[in-house]
Amino acid sequence: TSHHHSILPQMYDNFPGDLPFSLSPVEKKALDQYLASKQEDGQFLGRFKTVLRKWNKTTEEEKILVIGNNRLALINVTGKVANEGHLLEIMELDTPNNSDITIKFKSFTVEIKGTSKANEIVKYLSQFYAINFPGMFVSFLGTNAPVTGVDRGPCGGFTKAYSCMSSFTNTPIRKDIIYDIDTFYGSGNIKELNLNEWPEPPTPPTAIALIQALKYNNWFTFLSVRSSAGGVKVGNEGIVAVTDVLQVNKSISRLELVSIGAHEAWITNEIWMTFALNNYLTHVSLANNPIEDKGVNAMCSHWLSTVSHEIYSLNLNSCGIGVKGMTTLLRTVRENRWVSRNLKTLCVAHNKIEDGASELVQLIHRAQSLRHLDIGYTNPSWSALKKTSENLKDKPLPAHQPPPSKILSRLNLAGNKIQKPEIFSDIAAFLSNNAPALTDLDLSFTTLPPAPFPLRALFAATPNLVRLDLADNELGEDGIYTMIDVLTGNDPQPLLKLKILILDRNILGGRPLRGNGINALKTLLSTTRNLFCPIDTLRFAGSSACRLKAEVIPLVSCLESNTTLTELDISGHYVGDELALELGRVLHMNRSLKTLLIDDNQLSIMGLQYIALGLKRNLTLQRMPIPIIDIHEQLKLLENTAGIQQIRDRLRLPALIDFTANLPGSSDANAIMQSASHLVSEIQAYIAANNVRNFKENLIKKADAKKKEVSSSSSAAPSSSSSSASASSAP
Repeated sequence: TSHHHSILPQMYDNFPGDLPFSLSPVEKKALDQYLASKQEDGQFLGRFKTVLRKWNKTTEEEKILVIGNNRLALINVTGKVANEGHLLEIMELDTPNNSDITIKFKSFTVEIKGTSKANEIVKYLSQFYAINFPGMFVSFLGTNAPVTGVDRGPCGGFTKAYSCMSSFTNTPIRKDIIYDIDTFYGSGNIKELNLNEWPEPPTPPTAIALIQALKYNNWFTFLSVRSSAGGVKVGNEGIVAVTDVLQVNKSISRLELVSIGAHEAWITNEIWMTFALNNYLTHVSLANNPIEDKGVNAMCSHWLSTVSHEIYSLNLNSCGIGVKGMTTLLRTVRENRWVSRNLKTLCVAHNKIEDGASELVQLIHRAQSLRHLDIGYTNPSWSALKKTSENLKDKPLPAHQPPPSKILSRLNLAGNKIQKPEIFSDIAAFLSNNAPALTDLDLSFTTLPPAPFPLRALFAATPNLVRLDLADNELGEDGIYTMIDVLTGNDPQPLLKLKILILDRNILGGRPLRGNGINALKTLLSTTRNLFCPIDTLRFAGSSACRLKAEVIPLVSCLESNTTLTELDISGHYVGDELALELGRVLHMNRSLKTLLIDDNQLSIMGLQYIALGLKRNLTLQRMPIPIIDIHEQLKLLENTAGIQQIRDRLRLPALIDFTANLPGSSDANAIMQSASHLVSEIQAYIAANNVRNFKENLIKKADAKKKEVSSSSSAAPSSSSSSASASSAP
């Protein structure tokens, strides 16, 4: 439905000024149809004797000139649109006197002579640029469009610029996007333009129009374009639009272009030169794009080696960069002081480092601000990491180079195979020399050997660890037992700061279990031993290959006395309702757990009832995602299965008389759905009440702290005043 203002009933209300002429029914119909088809509001209307020059043909006749929000059109007496063009297509505007005007478009020229409206037309065109593109140099006016004195609406008039660019490219205008931005972004001070924000992602032409609207709009500071999960693939044309924006925009500091589908653009030197000339861009993510070695060479030559302002974050995850490209990239980042001294986050995961590891160590040695490094799945040479680290340790620094800060706090080594115990010594040496302040270490999917000595060396090199991810390493029971024994032992000093331990999918199912792995975890959570390693988050999820079933229940039982654990993930173990029964009992007693993940455990509707009963007396749990997988599996069961019969008996469902032939068990499914919905609502209500209670308690604590602060400051005031009085009376 068009939102243009119909000109038929209220002609004089829709166009400024009085109209000293009338329109025929044919002209009215043509005018209204034109504005509707172009989604335009009428802004100026006049009947003039015009000279129209198009190609080599010149016609002179009376026509109606209509100017909308973004377009100008000429309509002849027969109701036909003779010519029309976008106002951005105006190439020249000539007003030799107050009564003549010539407007030259790319494909045609309009001359109007002997009119009193010439200055009014010029005024409107100037206002058009002031509203949509403030500050733009308008060649035919010989000046920049005004940036003040014009009400452009929310977000600096961004939606006006977007509508204008959509009209320019003949792209349908998304009214929902305009509504959201005008209604919520301005009042909420939202500065991120995320093109995946809407349930229906913009089409590539719409996305490009939104990007182009940023050219002269400085409201947004973050532009995000992602094609993952059904997002927008803007391709090479989108990259060109982004670089056009970067040439003039002075507010975009964060740019995220992920999986956008471009290919040729990454090897174009002009693209990277535009990046280099923009002095405001500090956070760049180009992940999942086929940049490859050729693109990296262009990037390094024309951007990273020449940029002369701070770059704080660079993400090149999964860009198909080989060893040579990575070596060039790491060396270039290290050699440019603007980048190496200010870079805080670097992600080059899922590329190939290999022998380029020596360049990586030299970069870390030079990077004064680097806190987060992601080199997962890059297969670095561990021996090169160790050797280069030790060489730099003993090498004197140049006079102009500050000493390494060694503030790296987060390191992702996931997916890099550590199958031999001797590799641990290389990693430990690397961490000890370069990351003594490390708090977050990801060693998932690294195929760790379970030997205790290498683990001791690793933990000794990282005494400040807060988060340790060892997921998907097939440690087995012995490996988990060894790891926890090292964590809670005294040789070396245990990781006293460790709070988050991730052990997902480490014990393969289908094998006889001795229970020493679970017992070790119980020891970790026991009140007597957790003083050595008081973790508050334990993730121990299973999968189709790692289901422990009833073996998990003893781990849940120890929550009854645990006072430190706030988050537990035991999803995916196929325990059954025994788990729900034990959780219901434990939740009565536990006073620390805030987050619980239990899906994919074959819980029935009765199991949900057990959990709901446990939550009635629980005052702390604030988050428990509904077990959607388990509920879905229950609904898939047919009526004549034992599972449905058992559930019906437990819930005392009435006997089913009528069945739909092609939908067996549909009535049972409806009953289960209703029961599940009721229990889900009940569980959510308990958790919501806990959240409200926690919020109120925090408010009370803050209020009490404020009162104590005021009280202490007021009690200190008399003593200070009396001391000053004594000082003034002293000789």
